[in-house]
Amino acid sequence: MENTKFYQQILGLSDPWSVTDVETNLEALTVLIQVKHDNSKPKKCPECALLCTYHDHTEIRHWRHLDTCQFETYIATKIPRIKCPKHGVK
Repeated sequence: MENTKFYQQILGLSDPWSVTDVETNLEALTVLIQVKHDNSKPKKCPECALLCTYHDHTEIRHWRHLDTCQFETYIATKIPRIKCPKHGVK
């Protein structure tokens, strides 16, 4: 099984999120999972649930995840933001 599909399944990611790349560093014993968000569909405002358009992304953020065997595992992604006519950019 391909690494991206494997991590997509074990992380439980579904549309609009997907694993785009998995980098393994054998010397540092780390795994870095790159995750991407599909911005082609309208998103709900977290305050009023109105369907809104995509605005932009935050800077890349990293999270420590549970280890993959003896490898420290990290997830990296840009968080999408929407622009609500009532609540602004969220």
